[in-house]
Amino acid sequence: RLCRQISFKFRTRLPHGLLAYHNVKVPAGVSLEPYALYIIVQQGQLKVVHVYGKHSTALTVGRGLNRDEWHSVTVRIDVHSATLIAMVDDLKDETELKGLDKDNNYGVTANVTSVILIGGLSSEEKLHGVKYIIESFVGCIKDVVLSTGKSASDLLRITPLIATKHENVQEGCHNRCNSYDNLCFKGSRCINHYNMLSCDCFGTDYEGEYCDIY
Repeated sequence: RLCRQISFKFRTRLPHGLLAYHNVKVPAGVSLEPYALYIIVQQGQLKVVHVYGKHSTALTVGRGLNRDEWHSVTVRIDVHSATLIAMVDDLKDETELKGLDKDNNYGVTANVTSVILIGGLSSEEKLHGVKYIIESFVGCIKDVVLSTGKSASDLLRITPLIATKHENVQEGCHNRCNSYDNLCFKGSRCINHYNMLSCDCFGTDYEGEYCDIY
């Protein structure tokens, strides 16, 4: 029933992955059509999908977002104008939210608890029959900010923002090429994949996993 916004920065080498997922826990006695918000990297582009009842609204912004560079993302839902807005760096697009009533919004007056997942779906959410099963994100995400308010022009940042659970998350944005894991032979190029690394032998006379076979 409130306008809301999420912003963050990310970097990755993979063309696909779930950046953020938003759902709500509906208390007993409250009627609410199925709702979910997905923020995805798909084919190197940012894709935002808003699901409400039988309606699905999607926006795609940007390209080449999987070149291991930092990108800024902002996604906003303006319930009063029934508008979905997505921004990546200096690119912006918006569209009308299908199925959303500009007067009654989601048709809920009671407070409901939000569930926000960053980087992947929990096993619990997967069991709830989510619309999209997307690969978990591999890369770095930082500066996550959640804001909410009665109008899109009066959003207040939610503080403190504390994670209640972590799965397969490492603190910091680690370059494995700068670690003891880097066994790439001299002259080859180490490529950081965050959860692993690989060695590029191009331009050398060597081959093999570590470019050490002549």
